Amino acid sequence: STISEQLVSVDLASLLNEYLGSMTIILKNHEGVLDKYIGDAIVGIFNAPVDVKDHCLAAARASLEMIQKLSDQRKYWTENNLYCKDAQEMDVRIGLNTGLAKVGFMGTEKLASYTMMGDTVNLAARLEAAGKDYGVNILISETVNARVKEEMFTRELDLVRVKGKNEPVRLYELIAKRSEIAENLAESAELYEEGLNHYLKHEWDKAIEKLEKAEKIKGKKDKAAHQLIDRCEDYKKH
Repeated sequence: STISEQLVSVDLASLLNEYLGSMTIILKNHEGVLDKYIGDAIVGIFNAPVDVKDHCLAAARASLEMIQKLSDQRKYWTENNLYCKDAQEMDVRIGLNTGLAKVGFMGTEKLASYTMMGDTVNLAARLEAAGKDYGVNILISETVNARVKEEMFTRELDLVRVKGKNEPVRLYELIAKRSEIAENLAESAELYEEGLNHYLKHEWDKAIEKLEKAEKIKGKKDKAAHQLIDRCEDYKKH
């Protein structure tokens, strides 16, 4: 909305087409299927209507490539003074989940679209939205993490109760391929997970110490760490 208010319709259409076009190409290159566009959002399906080998890994690889592509686009827009400053600094979030879902043509006899529905899909959408709270680009579920962790470097972010589900859900950030992870990010993620474990054991001071150290080694603000630290401080008082 902030970007659209600053651009004339022709420039907004150009920005959206450039962004959506490049991201959809990446999705298709990794054997993903475009379900639909919802405004500036892209909904993608992997492993339907045809089987895709290691579809969780395919989705994870596509997600990392999308984040890199946007970084390249932002740099190009800035260097060529295209669109507006907010567009040149825009960020995106991705939510990944896997499991059984109702997939097929849905609608009326005259107009039906190929899409997916169910709890699995709803959780993926909620993960995308929750990425904003934790300040991360790619948020994945425990089931996705289990299937990609050998190739991908992830960090466990939190344990939360999701609306409509009784069992708490473990959230993970997808950071990079293991072969490409920066040393400081790997060390920071390890300290963060140690802090999370202390937090879950109600060891507030130990948790705060680890989380602060994790952010310092990371070298930039870590919204997820601050969120946990604030919780620890709150629980100490009450």
